[in-house]
Amino acid sequence: MGRIRLHASPAPDVWHANTSTEYIAGPRASVSVSLRAAGLKPGDVAGLALSRDLHAWLALERSRDGFALAQFDEQSGEAKRIPLRQPRVWLRAECDLVDSAVRFSYSTDGTRFSGVGERCSMGDGRVAFQGLRCSLFSYRARPEDEGGHADFDAFVVTWP
Repeated sequence: MGRIRLHASPAPDVWHANTSTEYIAGPRASVSVSLRAAGLKPGDVAGLALSRDLHAWLALERSRDGFALAQFDEQSGEAKRIPLRQPRVWLRAECDLVDSAVRFSYSTDGTRFSGVGERCSMGDGRVAFQGLRCSLFSYRARPEDEGGHADFDAFVVTWP
């Protein structure tokens, strides 16, 4: 995949966000993408989401104070945030479709990845299709604000 620019459209959450979606099949897969978020405006969120029965995502959020890496898990309702100084990050999701789980990691140099949060459940796994919906997304939660954009590049799916 070449570079794709997603504009931060008004949306209450990832489910309603501007997305580019691909389905990935298992039993195991790794998804990586480079995210350049300098074009995001305060209040914008852009990143990588995985879903089946439940969803989880890893993204960059821009506030007036700068950038933060955010990871959300729908099953637990927990969100983790890590302040970042730069608007470029590589996002990765290690998918285990047999156990219906995802583990996120990130890198600021494209080489060394660090885990974020716990393994996220994508549901009970009792479906015939061993696959996940993988989405690149960008949105702004406040419709009255002008949104920016996020540039995604180097989208790679591998099957170990």
